[in-house]
Amino acid sequence: MGTDIDKKDMDMDLEAMELNNSDLEDEDDIVLTDSVFFITSYARMLLNDNTQKILPWTLSAAAVGYALYATFVLIKKKRINKKIQLESDKIVHVVDIEDVGKKAVFCRCWKSEKFPYCDGSHNKHNECTGDNVGPLIVKQKDS
Repeated sequence: MGTDIDKKDMDMDLEAMELNNSDLEDEDDIVLTDSVFFITSYARMLLNDNTQKILPWTLSAAAVGYALYATFVLIKKKRINKKIQLESDKIVHVVDIEDVGKKAVFCRCWKSEKFPYCDGSHNKHNECTGDNVGPLIVKQKDS
């Protein structure tokens, strides 16, 4: 039953296309129009009404799902420390409280040339990236 309707629609589309093709002068345009007509007619025959209603939602959900997958799974985590003791598994610095004096400023952005002490490199990093990294300041209590 459904195929009879599809065949009638296809015959009507074919007649309309033949009328439209009489207006075309260039042979390449006719071939292109015939190809597009064949593809759309064939797709219409393959897809029933329910599939045609569900297909856009399914494709949209698949696209959103892939975008989320690509964003959170495929993107490799970036290294923060790119220059200080890269050969070590874990970097640890020990500073005696007696050596600190009144105040010491420690780097937390890993960009300081005087690491582990801060030289203000985080300021440039913050301007470029919009980040809010700052130093760790250790000072003695005023007595």
